Amino acid sequence: MIKLGQNGMRQTPAKVDDQEACVKKYLLFILQGLSIPFGIAVFSLLRMEFNKFDSFVFAMMAYWTFLVVATIISIRVDREIGKNLFELLGPTKSFLFSALAFIPALGVFFVAALPILGSLKLVIMIAGILIGSLNGILEEIFWRGLAIANLKEFKNHLFVASISLVLFAVFHFSFLMLSLNYQGGAINLVASALLMGALWYFVGLKTGTIKYGIFAHQLVNAFAFSSLFVLNGI
Repeated sequence: MIKLGQNGMRQTPAKVDDQEACVKKYLLFILQGLSIPFGIAVFSLLRMEFNKFDSFVFAMMAYWTFLVVATIISIRVDREIGKNLFELLGPTKSFLFSALAFIPALGVFFVAALPILGSLKLVIMIAGILIGSLNGILEEIFWRGLAIANLKEFKNHLFVASISLVLFAVFHFSFLMLSLNYQGGAINLVASALLMGALWYFVGLKTGTIKYGIFAHQLVNAFAFSSLFVLNGI
């Protein structure tokens, strides 16, 4: 079967297949890149309409919806990615490397959580744990799981990791739209996302699973979000 291109010229089946393969190959980067303007636009709009806590919660819900939809699209377009992602939820190949994933959690606990324990209310702690846990699952699946599952499409694995990690870090600028005070400021927010993302990516590659990255990410978020709520008087 011969299809017509946008310029009206006929395209051979081989050319159409090449185009479809190209879309599959770079789809994840496209979706990850789209998260940035999505986050900036939606978070800005929500901050204008709601108070600090409500805008944060609604922003996270919108972000999670994007992550779920984008993940489903990636899996539907390339079934092999879905299969590889499922395998990344299996047992670890190395408990030693798995333990490395929790180093940031210890740091965030002592730097962000420990200083505010005395003023931390139970409801805030529960909110931090719930929001942090769900966010940790969805982010690790989308930002690390899909990237690792997509490695077969590329010879240069460092290229895949670099693009995905940079996009993950840049996305965190979206949270500045919520007009919240972040411990360490904007640079720390983005830099910590880049460094932690790189560590969890490395652990996922070495262990063959993203489970421990998910658990570590959940702990980091629980500590960080609880601290964030207290620092902003939420």
